[in-house]
Amino acid sequence: MRKLSLSLLMIVTLVLSSINLSSVEAANDELSYQKKKELIVEVAKQYNIPPEILKAIAYSETGMKQFDSNGEPIVSDDGGIGMMQITLSDQELADKKISKEKLLTDTEYNIKIGAQILNEKWSYSFIPKINGHDRSKIEHWYFAVWAYNGLSKRNDPNEHAEPYQEKVFDYLRRDNTGVKISATPKIATSYKSDGTLQFTKLQYDIDSWNTPSMQALEVGDVVYTSKSSVTNGVSNLRNYPDTSANSSVIAKVEPHSKVKILAGPYESTSSANFFSFFKVSVNGKEGYMATSNLQGMEPATLTVPHATFPTNHRQPVGRVIIRDDVPLLRDNKDGTFTITETNEGNPTLVKGEMIKLFGAMGDYYNVGGDYYIKRYDPNMVVMIARANTRENIKLYVLKDGKLTEQGTTYGPGHNLRVYDYDSQYVYVGGSEETGLQVLKNDGSVLLYKGFATAKKPVNMYAPDGSVHKVIQPGERARVYSIDGDRLNVGGGYYLPNDKGLVNYSPH
Repeated sequence: MRKLSLSLLMIVTLVLSSINLSSVEAANDELSYQKKKELIVEVAKQYNIPPEILKAIAYSETGMKQFDSNGEPIVSDDGGIGMMQITLSDQELADKKISKEKLLTDTEYNIKIGAQILNEKWSYSFIPKINGHDRSKIEHWYFAVWAYNGLSKRNDPNEHAEPYQEKVFDYLRRDNTGVKISATPKIATSYKSDGTLQFTKLQYDIDSWNTPSMQALEVGDVVYTSKSSVTNGVSNLRNYPDTSANSSVIAKVEPHSKVKILAGPYESTSSANFFSFFKVSVNGKEGYMATSNLQGMEPATLTVPHATFPTNHRQPVGRVIIRDDVPLLRDNKDGTFTITETNEGNPTLVKGEMIKLFGAMGDYYNVGGDYYIKRYDPNMVVMIARANTRENIKLYVLKDGKLTEQGTTYGPGHNLRVYDYDSQYVYVGGSEETGLQVLKNDGSVLLYKGFATAKKPVNMYAPDGSVHKVIQPGERARVYSIDGDRLNVGGGYYLPNDKGLVNYSPH
């Protein structure tokens, strides 16, 4: 009996050992990329982190892998554990009640601890903030990502060409992610006597660094299609949430079409695809669309900080200067837009074109009638006036509140493009990042909005309403402001704002 019991015990022990061994082996099997991306998105949403950021960190650290080719947990030379490369000492792990064993073997746990650490870095008071420090904006995580890998000289872009956070952001800039992030501005850093990095500027206001996460969308959210890299910028609506053989395109959708989120997100089976998919409703059809084809639609109005645009007339209020190709859109009157051809038969406005600007509708610039272009600041700039120099005047650069001479002097009679102005300066070029080019607004320049050209003999009126003189066809007068039915031409004199009598053209 005892022998039989021992035999049974040995058999049971062997079976249990086999089961335990199989469980360990299964635990060390690498999950599919689809499953790993699903876990990353799920964890990112739990911690209110843009999934795009967490995906890029995981890929940058380990190629989004938890185990090596032998099935062993990935551990770096400096002790970084698993997919998210958690680099904490045993004492730190104990203090934070983090299981080292689970970090080694549990992919989801490893991702969660990585998210917790990144979340801690977000709250550091001694690292700079981007704009409004909004958790939903991808670029606002730049300094937290930097801190995730270490606030050291090796990650200072002033010291090294490829610091960690730039590597992460470059993954986001890839075409298969769909995140449009502009170049990183100059970062102000210095070092203490012991070599400790410190930031000498703790607030960065970067207009273009406000990209909302499209992978954290919820059912019911409304967004818009972006300009895809596909021909003419259209986006693909698919019958299946992937780019695999199971998926086919059921519709081509124009840029800036309204999209409603119905379900998702879903992850692609391809390791190369960083984007997610959502089931959407767009233009009366349902299907699946990649987040790389989606963009937010934040309210925007046609304003320049110190300039007021008149709204009680139908004359153009400025010009949009195109810096990169922009699709021309026709308003369908149902919240959607269709790409249409220009007079030259091209569906996009090209670099260098100057388009009359009549106003704005939400995030779109009206360029005449039912035609619009989507406001996207890196691809365009709005000119609001011209500055006519009345005497010799110097050009300055204004950066971080400091004014320096650029070495250029304009003589009388120059007409410079104006993008903004206030009581001190007239802004004629440059940017916040590189420095604004300005003229002193001290009476040496005269700002004007555009020109009025007589189509037929037309009266110019004096301030008291009497006829001052008659302008002959072809004669032109500068317009300094527009006030309802008056085109003010200086000194209180004005021409009638009548398209039948005069042709108005902005600067």
